[in-house]
Amino acid sequence: MSNRDLVLKKIKSHENRVKEAKRVLTYLEKLEEPNINRIKDIKRIINFLEHELDVKKVAMKLTELQIGVHQKH
Repeated sequence: MSNRDLVLKKIKSHENRVKEAKRVLTYLEKLEEPNINRIKDIKRIINFLEHELDVKKVAMKLTELQIGVHQKH
């Protein structure tokens, strides 16, 4: 398995974590007596995970561009 495949696998795994966190948030918001502090914490975690995921995707694209430049020369 190439490095690219490993990175894509990690990105997919990270996407699954974001989805799971959003699912937990939805569940907590639907409770009769939602814990506001817990909901705020989950939202903060989701924001962090989404930012981290975006950074990983940008890094992957930059790596692909760099590899493409080196292959042309």
